[in-house]
Amino acid sequence: MTDKTMPALRFRGFYDAWEQRKFSEILEYSISNNTLSRANLNYDEGAIKNIHYGDILVKFGSIVDVNQPNVPYVTNGKPSDFTSQLLQNGDVIVADTAEDETTGKAIEVTGITQNVKVWINMHTLQVLMKLLKMILI
Repeated sequence: MTDKTMPALRFRGFYDAWEQRKFSEILEYSISNNTLSRANLNYDEGAIKNIHYGDILVKFGSIVDVNQPNVPYVTNGKPSDFTSQLLQNGDVIVADTAEDETTGKAIEVTGITQNVKVWINMHTLQVLMKLLKMILI
């Protein structure tokens, strides 16, 4: 390594120096979520699905396909009520609380379509990958 910005081991195709960035330049956190209890959720039908922080901690692996039957619906929920809070494919959801070392567990959301809308429950943070979106645009 010639200096701290030029590592000796590189990924193929990357030759430039590293660029230091603030976390806020790469990721953006959402604080919009709901306070629904499990009593407001069901597994049978609905217009919008909900990711509960408890499910992040104990039910889901690192990637969740929201089309699976283990992702509940909001009972009587309408997507039009939550347009600013809807998730997108590739969003990362972080559980911000737990009663043990699982606090901070993160999952990536997939399977969202025009017909499948999803939002997050309390004690969750939506992480928007701004840098990745900038690269892909």
